[in-house]
Amino acid sequence: MPMSKKNDFTFQISSVEFTTHVHATEDLDKVTQALLFLIPDNIHDKLKLKVDKVRGHWKNPISLLKTKFTDTDDVMQIIKHITTGLDDQDKSVVREGLERRIDKSHLYLRFDKQSAFKGYFKLKDEDDVIRIKITFTIYPSPTREKVKSISESLLME
Repeated sequence: MPMSKKNDFTFQISSVEFTTHVHATEDLDKVTQALLFLIPDNIHDKLKLKVDKVRGHWKNPISLLKTKFTDTDDVMQIIKHITTGLDDQDKSVVREGLERRIDKSHLYLRFDKQSAFKGYFKLKDEDDVIRIKITFTIYPSPTREKVKSISESLLME
């Protein structure tokens, strides 16, 4: 995203990162399909999905899926895809709980894997989700208030 002006600061959305776990009881292809739903079709070919094999608390096998987009056009397409996919109720939930979804330079969203697999966006603030981390580059200096302001304006689109 080219640098954008918001009141007394300039910002850019520098990356969007997706992360999810695939438990031994889940199908890797189905979870991958759910993750792909959250990414616009026209950039699926740019997807570089990293799959790490890890062990859970009880030594159960878990696959960790992770991908990150940093290309300006791709990032903006993903943001637009997500914001237009959210219904008004979920947008309201994000706005009302924005303080706990942001830090100094990130906005965090969690989407229900089952809903994404079925073809719709649904926020879910639990553990078994697809996590999205949106990273902002802010000048002159990042603050929670600036990230909150940018996040609110993104959700209004």
